[in-house]
Amino acid sequence: VVAASERGEAGEAGETGEADAMQAAAMLPSQRAAPDVLCCVCGVSMKPNKVNTCAQCLQSSHDVTSEFAKQAVLLRCKACERFQKATQGWIYCALESKPLLALCLKKIKGLQKVSLVDATFIWTEEHSKRIRLKLTVQKEVAPQVVLQQQCTVEFTIQNKMCEDCHMQEASLTWDSVAQVRQKVTHKRTFLFLEQLILKHGEDARTIKVEAQPDGIDFYFSAKNDAVRFIDFLETVIPLRYKTSKKILTQDTKSNFATFNNTFSVEIVPLCKDDLVCLPLAVARKSGNISQIALVSNVTNVIRFLDPITCQVADLSGERFWRTPFRAILDSRRLVSFTVLDVQLHDSAEEKARLREEAKRAAA
Repeated sequence: VVAASERGEAGEAGETGEADAMQAAAMLPSQRAAPDVLCCVCGVSMKPNKVNTCAQCLQSSHDVTSEFAKQAVLLRCKACERFQKATQGWIYCALESKPLLALCLKKIKGLQKVSLVDATFIWTEEHSKRIRLKLTVQKEVAPQVVLQQQCTVEFTIQNKMCEDCHMQEASLTWDSVAQVRQKVTHKRTFLFLEQLILKHGEDARTIKVEAQPDGIDFYFSAKNDAVRFIDFLETVIPLRYKTSKKILTQDTKSNFATFNNTFSVEIVPLCKDDLVCLPLAVARKSGNISQIALVSNVTNVIRFLDPITCQVADLSGERFWRTPFRAILDSRRLVSFTVLDVQLHDSAEEKARLREEAKRAAA
């Protein structure tokens, strides 16, 4: 029985071996496992390739990173801290940002000769004026043999003043100026206007800002920027302005001239909590409001409040400049009171009591 079982197992093993042999014969040559070979340089056992050379020998005999430069220069403006880009002028890039990485890769000469796999920043001190990149590149060193290597590229930051900052430093480079003024003793409305300018970023196109006794001068490199700035001021505050221009250079042969444009802007001389005496015509056209009123708010319109009847009236800037007027008292003359008690009286009883008192005084 044991012999019969051994013969049966041997028969099954023989059948299995024959099936494996038939399956191996049926496999394609590309699907069969290639036997290991020895490296032609160092003799290490390895998987065969087209050159029969191991990875260590390929690394030592071929330098993929020699195809491109390992050092480059980045130009940055010291005043505005923008980097120079050949095609688009000057752009702002934060340190270790994607735009800066793209700019650095474009500055590397010969990088197009290899295939870029990965690029990362290596930390450096901000004041060192050095930017380092760790690059992973690939290149085909032999038919169907691709070699991948890593290297470090260092960029040196050099200072160069951009055209915009150079124009700011030079004299007579501004094209237009907006002279914003408010002729009042305290400038609450002007301070509110400054906050709106900063909030909406309207100061981004200015090349210079100068403080003056009655306001601020905003300088622009183009007339369109100044006109856009004036249009913004008209939407947030009542004002009026005048324009003038001064000729700088003139070419009579080509009929060309250069001018400096000046916009004189005057803001309404009213601030919040000012006491005003409205002209009679203005009071009648504003819903017969009392002529003595308080300025409750100054936006694109002026809002007045009757302190006795609490009636509210609005006055546009156009109507104000037709009949301009000034405040009688400003908010610095206000006196703060604390209400301790409030008593309500019937108007009829109060009138009767007053009549009785008047009769007694007459008697």
